[in-house]
Amino acid sequence: MNEDEMKKTIAFLFKRLGKRRSGFSELYLSISIDLRWGSVSQAKKFVNTALKKGFLVKKNHSLIPNFPIDNENIPIGFKPSLEGYNTKDENERDVLLEITERIVDIERVPLEEAIERINNIEKRKNVTREVAAVLYGYLNGLKFSENDLEKVQNSI
Repeated sequence: MNEDEMKKTIAFLFKRLGKRRSGFSELYLSISIDLRWGSVSQAKKFVNTALKKGFLVKKNHSLIPNFPIDNENIPIGFKPSLEGYNTKDENERDVLLEITERIVDIERVPLEEAIERINNIEKRKNVTREVAAVLYGYLNGLKFSENDLEKVQNSI
């Protein structure tokens, strides 16, 4: 991904969120789960790269674009390629996405609703999204194997 596409991606995300600052997890989950542009690990790598290149800056536990996002023209149907952000474990399904999909299947709720409920648990209990997803799943009858819980622990 070139610098122009990275800036367009960042501008698109912040315009979509309707705010000028965001948390790290809010950005990578928006990219991966909400927009389905790539896996969670690809999205995390994208956000970290944007930080390293100076397109995003950290301020008071928030990420802020380091350029005027309103100057970026985003074409209709914009979808960046995150192929360059693959990680070694890319073949292994993302834990958060896997749990969320299992919740959607067992509860028969839209993905967005499940994500919103997980986000609420994350904020109320002050835990990671992965832990919130496990808690939400458990409270709704989802069974987790030792392997599932080990994957969650390794992803944190």
